Amino acid sequence: MSTTLQVEGDNAEEGQTEPPTAALTEKLVRKLWAVGSATLVADVGAGLHRPGSESVFGGHKVAYYGILAGVLPAVAVEMATAFWLRRSDTPRLLAFAKGPLPCAVVVLMVLLAVGGFALTVKQA
Repeated sequence: MSTTLQVEGDNAEEGQTEPPTAALTEKLVRKLWAVGSATLVADVGAGLHRPGSESVFGGHKVAYYGILAGVLPAVAVEMATAFWLRRSDTPRLLAFAKGPLPCAVVVLMVLLAVGGFALTVKQA
């Protein structure tokens, strides 16, 4: 009688196995929710302020607010995916949910670039 141990994942030589699907799903849900929330807060914050006069969008307010409006459907997809992923066991939804996460990070970076978020330090 022989037993074989199959190890999956990148850590095969270390003898570690990948976490179960439920743990992966929960991590994915948390990441989607965190990036979606940050993007939503940044989008609303940028929308409440005028574009700076020295920025690229200083004279093009329609383009500025158009980009901010275009981000809202992306945030809705991210957060809806996180919401439904937690309540579903469908492998198809899990496979779909892996796609919006890298896109969500790119959308957040574009929003931060367009919104001109910066830290200001007062010099004494």
